[in-house]
Order: sequence, then C-alpha cells, then structure tokens
Amino acid sequence: MLFGGTRELANSLAEQNAFPLASHEHTDLAKVTQYISTKQDRTTALEAVEEEFQRQVSERLRNGANRDGETPDTLLEQAIQRSLSDPEHPYRILADLPASIYLNASYEKMLYRSLKESR
Repeated sequence: MLFGGTRELANSLAEQNAFPLASHEHTDLAKVTQYISTKQDRTTALEAVEEEFQRQVSERLRNGANRDGETPDTLLEQAIQRSLSDPEHPYRILADLPASIYLNASYEKMLYRSLKESR
C-alpha cells in the first residue's frame, strides 16, 4: 500500500498538533484539520496535510512499497482500484450515486480519477 489512508494521516497530524479531543477522534481528518485551521489558519492546515501525506508516501517508497519497478502512476491506479473495490470508501459511494456533476473543493485528483474509472 502506498498510503495508509486518511485515518493514519489524521492520527499523525493529531499527534503533531496536540489535538485535544478523545483518542477515537484522532482518526477523523475533518475534525483534526478543522482544529488546526482554528488554532492557526486554513493554509497551515492544508500545508500540514500535504506535508504529512508526502512524508508518509516517501517513507513507504523507501521501505519497499515501490518494488517491482512500479511507478507513481501505477501505484495511484492501484489505490484507485482499492478505493472502488471497497463499498464503504467515500469515493466508491460517490461513484455509485446517480449524479453526473460533482463539485469538489479538494486539490488532489484521486476523486476525479476514481469517478472516471468507475464509469
């Protein structure tokens, strides 16, 4: 797996930012980033998520997640396939909706690629 997911990302950010809520809340990325935004600002929260994500991906690549000559594109494609095969993954739930237009405020392209792949 290239990336541990939003729960691992949220938990790491919660630890780094002394998130004050109960430990079961530490895996809720929305709550953790809202706390960081309130404590500092929205840009800082966005940068923290991006930096932690890059750190986790880099760590996995160093630890052998990129074996067999896999490129970042093939790893992303595998992540998309995993998200679409999980009936409880948010991207899968969105892909199953009978909608033809989606409004997305996220800067990353995995949702777009997941929706395109599911059609």
